[in-house]
Amino acid sequence: MKKLLLIAFTLFSMNTFAQNSRTLLMAKNSEPVKAVKFDSQRSLKDVIASENLKSAAKAPAKVPEGTSYAYYMDCYQSAYGFDYLCNKNHVYSEIIITSDGKAYIPNIFYTGLLGNELYLEGKVNEDGSIEIGFQNLITYQDISLYVGCVNINTGDVDKTSTFKLSYDKDYNAYMSSEESYLGVYMEYSGDLYLDTYCCYFTYLPENAYAETTKHSYSFLDKDDKTQNTTVDMIDLGDNYFYINNIMPGYENVWLLGSFENNNMNIYSYQIATDNVSFFFIDQSGNLLNESTLTYNSSDNTYKTDDGTSFADIIYDDGSTSGEEGYYLYSNILSNMSIGASTTAISNVENSNKDVVATEYFDLSGRRISNAAQGVSIMVSKYADGTSKAIKIMK
Repeated sequence: MKKLLLIAFTLFSMNTFAQNSRTLLMAKNSEPVKAVKFDSQRSLKDVIASENLKSAAKAPAKVPEGTSYAYYMDCYQSAYGFDYLCNKNHVYSEIIITSDGKAYIPNIFYTGLLGNELYLEGKVNEDGSIEIGFQNLITYQDISLYVGCVNINTGDVDKTSTFKLSYDKDYNAYMSSEESYLGVYMEYSGDLYLDTYCCYFTYLPENAYAETTKHSYSFLDKDDKTQNTTVDMIDLGDNYFYINNIMPGYENVWLLGSFENNNMNIYSYQIATDNVSFFFIDQSGNLLNESTLTYNSSDNTYKTDDGTSFADIIYDDGSTSGEEGYYLYSNILSNMSIGASTTAISNVENSNKDVVATEYFDLSGRRISNAAQGVSIMVSKYADGTSKAIKIMK
């Protein structure tokens, strides 16, 4: 990622980021999910971003033999240099279950560098849950990456514990507990250093989601040239949606948004790729928790306000340059306009499906009476026999 001449330290200063509160991505007016900072945590991007490791990782991998099940994964992920966790949304994952009781889950760490052909191996329990233990992800010459449970007090790897994905057979879904972190470590000079970690995992089956709808999309690129293209959207129910292909160069990266008062909200703090996150900023360089795209009836579109921009941002700690840490971007957009149509995402109030029952579950799969404080799963059952599960935050 290039450090552009357009950027100024006053634009993305550490103070600017620290002074802005963040709206949680899963619901408005929610408490932010603070990232846990560990003394042993460091950025490994400069060490592992070698062409040799990249080539080794993307060499043809042998796909494990077994039965494949299609899921979409959502989780929170720490991004180096940011104070809050970021959403990683709607990542397609084929979980493979073998006849000898093993599970293989597509790797979620450094996928921009390593690709998506590496697997994490787990054990399938009698109740269908999957446990993932400490294991090597990839080794090339003197570089080794490992995946394992994170000690939430120290950040050190816990080699004796397993990361558990509970299984709900009624909804064919997997989820992790709120207290469990799964991290990626690099072995360097005999020590293991934590780079990033993920938590609040949910794997929902492919058929749990509505079909995508396509919408017109235009924006001004970083050279102030108008670009016209399309985006895809998925209705999640309760006025929430996923949207992808907003930023050129990040195809098939899904962002979370919502409808409110006939307008569209798209949130910041969402993962773009390895340690890169999407943010909206105002014309003074302040980080925005979200951007409201106001509905314009004259052309049936949702438009960002003047002065609001959308950027891919990464933190550089200055360790290689000797400079003070700073934030930078490689792409920035403005004047975003998304088309609404008769096939666009509709509000739940306008849905022709009648909800006959609503149930709530915690992240361990236990049924609860109502949405609890924190992250819960809400399952809506419809009169036509279908159901839909979404994550909510209270």
